[in-house]
Amino acid sequence: MTTKRRSDLSGLKSPFKEGVIWLEEILKSEKIFMIRWETVRTDERQDMLFRRGNSKARAGQSPHNMGFAVDYVLDTSKVEVARKIWKNRWVEFAWDTESPKARETWIRFGDVVRRIGFDWGGDFGATPKAKGIGWDFPHVQMKDYRKRAG
Repeated sequence: MTTKRRSDLSGLKSPFKEGVIWLEEILKSEKIFMIRWETVRTDERQDMLFRRGNSKARAGQSPHNMGFAVDYVLDTSKVEVARKIWKNRWVEFAWDTESPKARETWIRFGDVVRRIGFDWGGDFGATPKAKGIGWDFPHVQMKDYRKRAG
């Protein structure tokens, strides 16, 4: 198996896959500039992300492993974001939640995700201190995905 990141739709399960297509059409029409970052994960990739501290789930525990989750990042060519050092160079920070335009984009993104009936990771652990954006804000998943996976 592989630990390579996938961003294609081919491994997503129905009706989630069709919902993601619909989500992306709405994002486009409402000029909410996001890029699909990751879709389905192998067990090997999931465990690697867990060991690195990039995921709270081990292999088989994430909806990404089951074809029911997608992660997005800000399109830094269209959304004003902060810059950050990553791999020893300055980059536009696609996970920025602090800059005003970035924050506004994440909030609008979450509103659309909820509107079409998916769960938004930005609601996970959202507190007043976090200013309404929880710890897994790039994440979108099918509601009740465990029922469909079994």
